[in-house]
Amino acid sequence: MTNPEHYLEHFGTKTDQSTIDKAEEYLTQVLKKGTNFKKMHQLRNELYNHSKSVSLQQLPPTNSATRLHILRAVYATNEMVSLLSTTRDRLDPTQYGFEEVDDLLTSKMEPNPTQYLKSLLVLPTATV
Repeated sequence: MTNPEHYLEHFGTKTDQSTIDKAEEYLTQVLKKGTNFKKMHQLRNELYNHSKSVSLQQLPPTNSATRLHILRAVYATNEMVSLLSTTRDRLDPTQYGFEEVDDLLTSKMEPNPTQYLKSLLVLPTATV
């Protein structure tokens, strides 16, 4: 079922886990219509292990990347839906997939595994 209203009925107006879970389920339906998977990692695993030729670029995003994307979308939608409201409580963007870097609000990104592994390497220093 790829009916957006079924999955996104309260998107941006409610910020609970159920709303986020339904958005993730909707995204799995967008990527593979008719699938029974509700979580992106399930779909990712299925495609990786049961597709004849799938590259990493063709796989859906990881759970953490999907969650950060959904959180940022919830925040942005909430901002738009409640823009003209005089009695609204603003959401804290740092709780919705953003971080402050040098006084700028930027998107949080999941750690790059290659960079993480390189950071663990300790290379010997040359002595002169």
